[in-house]
Amino acid sequence: CSNTFFRSGEANPNYKTEEDGWGYRRICFSKWEKKCIICGFDKVVEVHHLDGNHHNNTVENLIPLCPNHHEMVHSKWRFEVQPVIDKWVENYKVDSSNK
Repeated sequence: CSNTFFRSGEANPNYKTEEDGWGYRRICFSKWEKKCIICGFDKVVEVHHLDGNHHNNTVENLIPLCPNHHEMVHSKWRFEVQPVIDKWVENYKVDSSNK
């Protein structure tokens, strides 16, 4: 059966646990809605580390982005999305300081 090639969870040989460094998605989506902060796309959502340090998995360092905008952040098109990200981060800081 072809389903044996598409195993998910612990049955998949590529399965990673939080100890393997994959807990950042859970951390990000525990705080932020699972949708791109730029366009609102919610079908496939990736997590971007703001400081570029993939070991810094604090919720303040993680933002949800769609694959297109995440790729743009890591490309020559960064200047098109960075102002939106900066504004979102600034709004987050204001909201968190008021709580």
